[in-house]
Amino acid sequence: MVRNRVNFLNIYICDNNLLHMQYTSQCIAHYLKQKPSIDFQCVELFPEKLDELLSKRTFSADMIVLDIQMRWKSGIQLAEQINNISPRCPVIFLTAYIDYATMVYETKHIYFVLKSQMEEMLPKAIDKALGILNAEEPCLSLAFPSLNIRIPLSKIFYLEKNQHHTLIRTEIKDFMVPKSLRELSPLLGDGFLRCHGSYIVNLYHISQFSSTQFVLNNGRIVPIGRTFQSISRNTYWDYLSSLLSLDGKEDE
Repeated sequence: MVRNRVNFLNIYICDNNLLHMQYTSQCIAHYLKQKPSIDFQCVELFPEKLDELLSKRTFSADMIVLDIQMRWKSGIQLAEQINNISPRCPVIFLTAYIDYATMVYETKHIYFVLKSQMEEMLPKAIDKALGILNAEEPCLSLAFPSLNIRIPLSKIFYLEKNQHHTLIRTEIKDFMVPKSLRELSPLLGDGFLRCHGSYIVNLYHISQFSSTQFVLNNGRIVPIGRTFQSISRNTYWDYLSSLLSLDGKEDE
């Protein structure tokens, strides 16, 4: 049995056919509503839009359900991009054609579901994805007398001081917690930067920066404090250099 430790899920569904996407969303929602500890949203995308998100590195799914035979690009091609951009994201292939079963092994995926068996097999695929996310995804886990939260670090945009509390802004919802930035900082890891007396930003979500601010890929702006300008610039350049180094190794 899967233990539901993930608090919320951002689920992408990609297909050429809007009605198929809507039906897939309904099946997923029907199943996950039986797991009250999980908040979720289903995002329906045509392949062109998914390709755009991957190209801009604004892909933010916790898991994705991909049709295989599509216009623009096949689901297998899109899965290859997802494997590179977001290797922790479980990929579930969904198709009407059993002939594709052998082709999907060209990419990393966790399940192959026939549309004719969706109601039976898609819940099993989702459970497997939940198990992978719970086991692999680094999270910020906090326990309070009236609140227990577990937030995947990759889904946090930034943390903002709010008097004696901290506002944690994420891709799906925000959390106000009775902890200071100083208390939370050691729990976040190397991918986060204290760039201001009142802000900690997730380096992964930065799309632009100047001496005074970071612009995130969702359009939000995080200020850079005067005393933090040098360390913010150097840390972000080091982060970008590490990404270029990783891309180079993948091309070898």
